[in-house]
Amino acid sequence: MNDESYYKCLDILDRINEEAISKFGSGYAFSKALGRDKSFWNVRYSAVTFPRLKNILTYAQVLDVSVEYLLTGKHRDKYKPCEIDYQNVYNEYKKHKIPVDMCYKLAPIMFKVKRGSGLNLSTIIELSDMFRIPAYKLGFKKPLGE
Repeated sequence: MNDESYYKCLDILDRINEEAISKFGSGYAFSKALGRDKSFWNVRYSAVTFPRLKNILTYAQVLDVSVEYLLTGKHRDKYKPCEIDYQNVYNEYKKHKIPVDMCYKLAPIMFKVKRGSGLNLSTIIELSDMFRIPAYKLGFKKPLGE
């Protein structure tokens, strides 16, 4: 992961943490709202582990903010149900002429996408930078009702 992608991921974790503290008062209360052990969020946040997209979706739902807001910091709307969908990742991969030096990096990602395995935040941010498409458009279907 390059530095720019890493710092984007940190910004997203910080945004989630700020929303959690604002809404629940502490990481412990946020963990409880997630139905997890009370130290879950504080350990995850301090260890700087990047969540899978399914967890980002859960965080957005519990915090009642849009996935787009968590990933970009823009359009602080209320949560709207949406689904994880990696079809856009696959479509962009097919559309772009990927340089040979990037193919080694993309092959295992595309294998996961084809199998339907979950991608984590850092992977989707890197793909977003590579394809020049917002991360929320790569990993999620449009919210229902849009």
